[in-house]
Amino acid sequence: MIKRMVLSSVLTLCILTTGACNNIPIDGLQAGFTFKVSKSQENTDPVKVDFLWVIDNSASMCQEQAQLAQSFDEFIKKIQSFVNIDFRIAVVTTDMLSDGHRGKFRHHLAKEFPFACAQNRIEECLPDVNGDQICAKHGTNWECDGPDDPKKLYNCNATVNSECKKRCADAAECDLQFVGAEQAEKCAANTSACVYKCLQPSGDPKNSGCVLRPETSQCPDTNELYKQITSATGNATPWLIPSNAEALFKCIGVVGAEQHTNANLEQGLNAAIYALNKHNPENRDQAKAFLRDDAYLVTVFISDEDDCSVAPGKSLKKEKFGTCICVPDTQEDPIKGKLLPPMEAANMIKALKSDPSQVLVAAIVGDSTATNPEVRDLERTLYTSSKCGICENPADKHPLLFNTYICHSDSGKADYGRRYREFIERFGDNGIFTNICDAAGISPALTTIADRIIRVFTKICLPKPIKDQQTLKVAKRGPQGKCSGTTDDGEPAACNIALPCSNGSPCVLEEKILQEKSLSDSNAEEKESYQILVSSDCPEEAGKKAVFFNFLLEPGTIVSIDYLACDPSLDPDCTGVIN
Repeated sequence: MIKRMVLSSVLTLCILTTGACNNIPIDGLQAGFTFKVSKSQENTDPVKVDFLWVIDNSASMCQEQAQLAQSFDEFIKKIQSFVNIDFRIAVVTTDMLSDGHRGKFRHHLAKEFPFACAQNRIEECLPDVNGDQICAKHGTNWECDGPDDPKKLYNCNATVNSECKKRCADAAECDLQFVGAEQAEKCAANTSACVYKCLQPSGDPKNSGCVLRPETSQCPDTNELYKQITSATGNATPWLIPSNAEALFKCIGVVGAEQHTNANLEQGLNAAIYALNKHNPENRDQAKAFLRDDAYLVTVFISDEDDCSVAPGKSLKKEKFGTCICVPDTQEDPIKGKLLPPMEAANMIKALKSDPSQVLVAAIVGDSTATNPEVRDLERTLYTSSKCGICENPADKHPLLFNTYICHSDSGKADYGRRYREFIERFGDNGIFTNICDAAGISPALTTIADRIIRVFTKICLPKPIKDQQTLKVAKRGPQGKCSGTTDDGEPAACNIALPCSNGSPCVLEEKILQEKSLSDSNAEEKESYQILVSSDCPEEAGKKAVFFNFLLEPGTIVSIDYLACDPSLDPDCTGVIN
């Protein structure tokens, strides 16, 4: 027996669409075999989301941490504008060697960034060969810092081992250069108002640098910070909740930039596993308290270096810390391998939830900035060869090849996050791989991650199997429309669901038929398309199928899904497999 099915979903300002697929009220079979499902804010609960941020705390991460602190509010508010979420947020570092780290949730205040964070710009220059003239394009008091030997200037992937560094006499000079004249005046009048510091470690102005001050000046000290965080949750484990995240995320998200050796072995994957493993005695109580069985788990990695998570029972020499892309994992080489295979790490993270579809992972790491896939793959290959000292011309090898990078921006340079990419790929559409090298900082990457999270949370589960794919129609109406009447100038007045027509006439919403496209299609988002994918939290009867939208549905949009459906209890050929 075949029934005609109409599925409609009303998206309001804070609609929840994913977490409550099983909570959608089903009115049952109506006259004419119409099956209707409706969803709105009033009949669903907030989506529960547990966020873990894994942040690189090495000395090259100052700018990125500052950008994260500045962009976090926009990130979380964007998600909240589309989906009503009940979230928890915890932060760990990539340091797995130092006490107080090793996957432990952070509540420690970073008050200063080290001199290693001094502002610089990547430039091809030599100190004694017009180097300072090249650097002068950035402003006054910029000097070239590079090798004395020209043969060491270039790496085998054409990246350079030189940069221009800003020298300074005081903080006001730094603020003038990187913020502007108005801020420089404020800084000169009150040093506590300065955005930058002028550091001179040796007391010599020739070895000075402009270092950004962490945005933690308004944060309480470490002890008070811990009290404020834990008193809000009533739990000794420090995590943030909606009531304090906006005020306190910058206090824990700026984890500091350490210059010691331990921080230079970035073990992001291990840090996440250690932080959330309920069976690991070291952080067992933390994981049990933080993770909710009915919540999504979203883990975000931020690093300018690749993951270097050491496999259990293995160790790595310090001289290998900066070239982990050259070190095999235990799957690639069971005997000589030292690193944890990304596939194993992915399986461990997925195992944290009984339903793997509730796990999302994202990485903001280094990668080629090329848009052409062939060029991107070539740059990845050349980076790996140079980093590992495998140059096409052996004469090009030199001791500085370990400084090879794959991309750079004003925030600094970055290594290729190959192991993070391999890890992310194991999660399919629930994995988001973004580039840390962007002229606009990490804000674009955070926007990409927020968009994907919203799409996952606003999927629509199909309650019955599709009998005939040709009958499937997915359409959207609104949120904007036109009133049936006209204004004084003869034009229809604008309206929407929340703003009805003043003359009492109905608000007519234009319908648009959506196309089915893969998200890999470059035009998927622009065409306002959708995909039908398996989602394990959807009804078994319908083959766990759901409609995922490749674009952001505006609040107030009405989505309708119409198709010829079948009933497995009445039709033996009804399997839920789309023909």
